[in-house]
Amino acid sequence: MGSSVNARTGVSIAVYKPREFDASNPVYEVETWDADDNMTERMVNISEVDPADCDEVEMAAYTWYLSNSGKCPAAFLLFAGAREHHRTSRPGYSNDSVFEKRDWVELFREYMQMQYMAGNRKGYLEHKELLGFLE
Repeated sequence: MGSSVNARTGVSIAVYKPREFDASNPVYEVETWDADDNMTERMVNISEVDPADCDEVEMAAYTWYLSNSGKCPAAFLLFAGAREHHRTSRPGYSNDSVFEKRDWVELFREYMQMQYMAGNRKGYLEHKELLGFLE
């Protein structure tokens, strides 16, 4: 299971591999909780996720898949960091924003550039690897 919590908004996301998981058609269960502890469940088919046009729920499942499959082991943690940065650097973020579609490829590109400008070569290279899977 992968999980991510935003302390500022109180939104939590947890990704689970269902018991009937089929690696040839990966589908993950994603649960989200808002600050009022309301839970939403959704099944996400990885083959249907477009990283350039998806919400946080889909991106959480996609990056968990990349991490869990070993294709990009740090993908989910990188998503959690970029997600937090996006939430704190963009005005108007709300609990409902978790369901808004956005271009995660561009957001990761921006975050990767920030890592480079901060002199964090390791962070830059990790995000560059992830972008290779997203593009």
